[in-house]
Amino acid sequence: LLLVAVRPRARNAAGLLTLAGGAGGLWLALAFLLGEVWPGTYEQFAVHPQQLAAELPYIQNNIVSTRQAMDLDRIDTRDLQDPGTLDANILQRDQDALSDVRIADWRPLLSAYNQLQRIRQYYDFVDIDVDRYALTAGRQQVMLSTRELDSGSLAQVARTWQNIHLVYTHGQGVVVSPVNQVDAQGLPILLVSNIPAATDEPALHVDRQQVYYGLHGADYAVVGTRLDEFDRPGDNQNSENTSRFAGSGGVAVGGGLERLGTAAAIGDMNLLLSADVNAQSQLLLHRQIQERIQHVAPFLRLDSDPYQMILNGQLVWIQDAYTWTDRYPDATVQGGANYLRNSVKVTVDDYDGSMHFYAVQPDEPILQVWMRLYPSLFTPLDQAPPGLTDHFRYPEDLFNTQAALLATYHMTDPQTFYNREDLWNIAQETYNDRVQPIQAYFTMLRLPGESGTEFATILPFTPSGQNRNNMLAWMVARSDAPNYGQLRVYRFPQGRLVFGPQQIEARINQEPSISSQITLWSQQGSQVLRGNLLVIPLEEAVLYVQPLYIQAQSNPLPELKRIIVASTSSVVMADRLDVALNALAQGRSGDVTGSAPTQQNAPAAPAAPSTNVDLVAAARDHLRNAEAAAGRGDWTTYGAEMAALRQALDQLSAANGS
Repeated sequence: LLLVAVRPRARNAAGLLTLAGGAGGLWLALAFLLGEVWPGTYEQFAVHPQQLAAELPYIQNNIVSTRQAMDLDRIDTRDLQDPGTLDANILQRDQDALSDVRIADWRPLLSAYNQLQRIRQYYDFVDIDVDRYALTAGRQQVMLSTRELDSGSLAQVARTWQNIHLVYTHGQGVVVSPVNQVDAQGLPILLVSNIPAATDEPALHVDRQQVYYGLHGADYAVVGTRLDEFDRPGDNQNSENTSRFAGSGGVAVGGGLERLGTAAAIGDMNLLLSADVNAQSQLLLHRQIQERIQHVAPFLRLDSDPYQMILNGQLVWIQDAYTWTDRYPDATVQGGANYLRNSVKVTVDDYDGSMHFYAVQPDEPILQVWMRLYPSLFTPLDQAPPGLTDHFRYPEDLFNTQAALLATYHMTDPQTFYNREDLWNIAQETYNDRVQPIQAYFTMLRLPGESGTEFATILPFTPSGQNRNNMLAWMVARSDAPNYGQLRVYRFPQGRLVFGPQQIEARINQEPSISSQITLWSQQGSQVLRGNLLVIPLEEAVLYVQPLYIQAQSNPLPELKRIIVASTSSVVMADRLDVALNALAQGRSGDVTGSAPTQQNAPAAPAAPSTNVDLVAAARDHLRNAEAAAGRGDWTTYGAEMAALRQALDQLSAANGS
């Protein structure tokens, strides 16, 4: 426009250039003044003197938009009136929740699974998942891991093309253990174990145990070849059982030019040259489940923690998926997005890799766009197989993102927000001698004011700033129907001290009988592993639970040896949870290992039997009583009956001179 304006005034080319240069210089000067000088000047003289008033509308818009975009506006915030002291009455009323408290930490448990159940060097457990199942004794929380194939761990001499792609093609089954029990050595009690998997629990039975698709990212496999696939070690030494893939999820290799094209596409001419591959062989590709899903739906963001499920006798992965954007107006970006919805849940069959994309929020606007573009991709949730929704969990990444934003955006008053008067932090813990934010964890609990226990995700908050570690609030996401997806925040009264995890860690370290025992173990050449410190709400009070594992330097097999429980007034360590809780209810502190439970439901001491027949009968009765107590989740009675059983067996041994 400047050139058009100056052209009539220039009589020749030189004049035109002079005027154009002057116009360009003027343009640059104006751009600099308007783009650089004016905003800073306006900020300095107009905004700074009354910054709050000037920014108030924008702060208000940011608060409203961020809370809407990340679903913070639907959080039900409740104020706790009286956190109080954790006493025997509360412990008794919450016995159902306490019977399913997680005393197993997933990191030591993963190491134990790999030590105890790997069976062969070419298997591997990659992750531990937490879920709940309807078992014989009732609904119970368990930990589960998949025994996947790791062909990279085959002996060097066995890493041939045939072995890696045609023979060693799949993993084998899962391992399951309860979250609340270990054996006498501190090792997990296995509800599903070994190859082939054995279990007494119908809900955990698996019909087809081969795992072709999982977390490990195994290389491609060729099935339906002239070679049988290795399935599992045989019953006799140096023997093996074989199998053949019976699914239809692969790509046909074909013959002639089709086979040449397939070999070229994957960049491996062995597929063309191998005499073991025929036209009916199938190529199994993209066997890492997240990679597989992304090839089909790259527009979905995937949660970082897919989990394994046993559903109607089949092994199935569940992957939470999100519709998202980073362009929601005025909303703050967290983790690359400022709008996130868990609108899709994807299942992947371990055996044939078949995928189903369930639209769990069909009214979500972004998902509706994708559903119009790909109408055959998504399945309505009411068409899901029976029992699938019973295993849905509120996704971890979404919960963590919401918690990180809530630490600031629980402040809805713009002036309070501007002054940062009430900033929160996600509480921290000490794990493996390193201070880190607490990881959100799944647990069974009874929420304040609710009648039954439920499966939920928990995360506590502390004030922002150094050396401010008291607990202010805790956030929970509910995972059980009909309350799935509901978010709550429980706030403690202002001016009331409720210890945070770091303060409880400090109190554990300061308890002489506990710290001295930990020091003694360390001096004896063992490594002490302190598990996650769990914050367990009980009514309006709080229980803290931390497992202690011992691991010999020469043998990396962690054993759960002690359990620490704490309240606002006491810290107790024992070898059993029921013993520790009883001591806590009595107001005791320190190491009470070896103490007998004293609750009213503990069994009475039996009359001393006098003969071998009496001793055998007594042992049988105690075993039967212990099994019945375990079946109803009464671990106090279970522990006492097992102690009485040991006493009867000792008496029987002494009576017979052995």
